[in-house]
Amino acid sequence: MLAPPYWITNRGVDEFKGEELQKFESACQEFMDIFEEEEKSFPPVYGSAGYRAGIMRSGWKIGNFWYFHALKNPKGLFNLFVQHIQPIFEPRRDSGFAEMVAAYWAPDAREVVAAKRLDKKYEEELRRLFEAGQSVENP
Repeated sequence: MLAPPYWITNRGVDEFKGEELQKFESACQEFMDIFEEEEKSFPPVYGSAGYRAGIMRSGWKIGNFWYFHALKNPKGLFNLFVQHIQPIFEPRRDSGFAEMVAAYWAPDAREVVAAKRLDKKYEEELRRLFEAGQSVENP
C-alpha cells in the first residue's frame, strides 16, 4: 500500500475526525506534494511514466487509505470503518446499514438475534406478571 504515513500529526490512525481530520488531510497533502517533488528528481520506476505520488493521491481520494489501515490495525478497525469507510458507501447512519451487515457479526448471528428476541419477550412477560403479582412459567 502506498499512502502517506498516518503518524505525521502524532495521532493514532483511528483518531481522525473533525478538526483532527482536517489537520491530517492538510499534512497529507503537504506530504504528497513534497513526495512528488522528490520523486521527480529520480528516473521513473521500471521505465514507467507514472509516479508513486499519483498512486497515493488516488488512494487518498477513493478512500483506500482508510481501508488498508483498518486491515493493518485491528484495534482501530471499528472506528476506521464507522468514521471513514462506511460513509463512502452509505453516508446516512439511519439507513439500515447496520441491519444489513448484522448477519456478518457471527456465523450464527440470525440464531443469536432470534434467541435475544425470545429473551426480551420473556423478560417483558416476566415483568408484566411480576407487576401483576402472578406466578411465572418458564418458556
